[in-house]
Amino acid sequence: MRSSARRAGVVLTRRQWLGRSAVGLGAWSWLGGRTEALGRPRRDEAPEEGRILVVAGNARRRGPLDGLFAIDPKEGTWQKVAEFLSAFLAYARVSPDGRTLALTKGIPGKGEGVYRVDLQGGEPKRLFDRPGRASWSGDGKRLIVSDPLNLNAQRGFQTWRLDADGSHPTRLPLPETDAVLDWSPDGEWLLVASGRDDPDAPVSYTCRPIYVMRPDGTEARRLIEATDATPLKGSGIAATRRFSPDGRKVFYEQYDLKPGGKASYWVVDRDGQDRRRIDPQDNQGIGSPQWAPDGSGLVVTAIASELDEDGKRKRVAGTGLDFLDLDGHRRRIAILPHNHLRILEWR
Repeated sequence: MRSSARRAGVVLTRRQWLGRSAVGLGAWSWLGGRTEALGRPRRDEAPEEGRILVVAGNARRRGPLDGLFAIDPKEGTWQKVAEFLSAFLAYARVSPDGRTLALTKGIPGKGEGVYRVDLQGGEPKRLFDRPGRASWSGDGKRLIVSDPLNLNAQRGFQTWRLDADGSHPTRLPLPETDAVLDWSPDGEWLLVASGRDDPDAPVSYTCRPIYVMRPDGTEARRLIEATDATPLKGSGIAATRRFSPDGRKVFYEQYDLKPGGKASYWVVDRDGQDRRRIDPQDNQGIGSPQWAPDGSGLVVTAIASELDEDGKRKRVAGTGLDFLDLDGHRRRIAILPHNHLRILEWR
């Protein structure tokens, strides 16, 4: 069946989806359960439940190491789940059960919107006809989407709650200065980037201070002060901001763009107490951090390296995938052959 897919809830046929390969997400196709061993031993220990979903590759090519992959943290194997032009994937979140993606396609006039994709196969379904940032409810039955009113300036947002099939969209009473970044697993709290305290706040929500509040906008309190994470008129950019799996803590990262500045990583209780910095003990950089399912630490990307016969560390091809506990101790999960790796979730 053919459709223009111009309203929420429309399912694109495979031909239609593939026909959009020059823009947006590009071609998305499903792989039939091929699993490959990494060929390198894991070191030390890390949580072994669930699977780690990552996006690898870029828009200039599409090969066997480009697409969406699931890594088994226990066995050290990876499975290619889907192929697409990953550089055009604006934003994606994995459902709590690990079976579904809610992803954003952001190029105006080219099927932009929020889509639901079954990781077991099937056609992408458009849930929302604007390219908002989606967050799952803890039970996977609903989504909250913050929709930028101006795709170029991103100075205002409308926030909507809808069922996971795209039905029953309801606008939440949050100010247009606020963009929802995450939804606590118990459904009681939102993590919000806000410009409410400064009408001249930076254009992007990634440069705004962070609040926690109820889904109806009440009990709002500033969790991450401008001096701690994202100065309104300074040089810091906060990237990942997520509730812990039990909803009691928040992880955030800061990139200091001043000359010589470095990234820093923080965990704070939801009530603003016990703020502490996570410093990798080996002083090696990390990237793309996401919570482990048990909340004991983070999965991160890292430089791929091994010890040679003389006990010296040497760089090898690929990307390291590490577990970093909250005290900064690192444990190698695997070395992946992929480049341009971005971690979506560990579910």
